[in-house]
Amino acid sequence: MQAVTNFLQVAEYAAQQYGGQYIGYGMDHPAPTKQSIMPNVERLIIASAPFQEFIMTARRVYRWESRTETTKYLIAYTLLWATNLLLPGIVK
Repeated sequence: MQAVTNFLQVAEYAAQQYGGQYIGYGMDHPAPTKQSIMPNVERLIIASAPFQEFIMTARRVYRWESRTETTKYLIAYTLLWATNLLLPGIVK
């Protein structure tokens, strides 16, 4: 019970320290600026790096940029489709 009380005190302190200026009726949030948006955009780009790699691989495959890579995916897809394992193969 003491730990919960301590946590609530720390949470209240943090809320007053960092969020107090925005609390109240009629108070507007600060207007977005380039300095406040750019760090969030950078975090989004860094966090989405694995998805970007997947998308770029799919792009290389559907554009046939590398015939051997595309053929490898085509053979794997055809084998999974012929053996009726396409969905489990994609999920795995």
